[in-house]
Amino acid sequence: MQEIILIQEKIFLDGFLIHSGKNEKIIFMDKNGKISPGESCNPESVSGAVIKADFKLTLDWMSRFPNLEKIGLVSTGKDNIPFPLPDSIRFIHGEGFNARSVAEYTYEALLELYRAVPEKMGEKIGIIGYGRIGKILGSLLAGAGVPFDFYDPLTHPEKNEFYDAGIVSFHVPLTVSGNFPTMGMVKKEYFIFRDQNPYIIQTSRGKIWDTDFYPSYAQTGKIWCQDVYPVEPPDLSWIPFAEISTPHIAGYSMAGKTGGTEYVLRQFFGDVQRDQDSRGSYNPLPEISTSYSRKNNFTEFRDNFPPRKEWKDFSPAEKESFLSRYQKLPIHLTSVLWENESLV
Repeated sequence: MQEIILIQEKIFLDGFLIHSGKNEKIIFMDKNGKISPGESCNPESVSGAVIKADFKLTLDWMSRFPNLEKIGLVSTGKDNIPFPLPDSIRFIHGEGFNARSVAEYTYEALLELYRAVPEKMGEKIGIIGYGRIGKILGSLLAGAGVPFDFYDPLTHPEKNEFYDAGIVSFHVPLTVSGNFPTMGMVKKEYFIFRDQNPYIIQTSRGKIWDTDFYPSYAQTGKIWCQDVYPVEPPDLSWIPFAEISTPHIAGYSMAGKTGGTEYVLRQFFGDVQRDQDSRGSYNPLPEISTSYSRKNNFTEFRDNFPPRKEWKDFSPAEKESFLSRYQKLPIHLTSVLWENESLV
């Protein structure tokens, strides 16, 4: 019996070459698990499924396929996975491949804030969540001589809260249990608002916002950059809440968008190669934000978003364009990105 691997539509597969010694067949499905038109699928032949974070995996859906052996999630975050999965199913997670992309996005958002509000330069940056992304961001800030502090009671329980950061960036998972659940944690009583109203850069999980506090804080004009929203697709009225709004694409560099996919596919098929060397393109965040606000369609814009290029892959012309955009800022804020190879 020929094995069938279900792959969710919209997973970025451009340039992938799959070589497998097995006789597998790939069939595409939508985010609700519906098989693509024109395809037929024997449920007993399905041995695996490759999905994105917007696929609401349920035990009922999995029970339709009695020989299902593995589930591959190409995205960071596991909010859509009903843990624990049955013991018979192996879970493969393409986690962490977008960390540098998100950190670079955040740093660029910070440069845009300095460009628009120069008096914010020199203020302490607060990082909430000091895992993969938070540490990369911290390394970038340290290399550029930008003062920062961080808070993560899970990875650094000995670390105290901070109260003097004028800019705060979130890099936490979405959790609903444990000693420090993050669902709805960003509210009036959260410690960062105790002494001031900092500028917010939000690229982690939209649901960490308290749903009542989110629109009220927007009235302060201090949500500087938002890539995620309390509900997605977001209400159209939320897009102007921030100076920079993008449709959950902070992790969408070429490496970020394909790294997790390549890892998962290798676990399914073994030999997976890329037949092209595309590294994405560079577009300043404000330009992406403007295009998004004009498009006014979260899902369509996100699904068709061309991957961004990471700094290490910039061409000389792109590097020159990037540096010229921030030429009025102190040179150490940008030159460090290419002077120290460990940062890029």
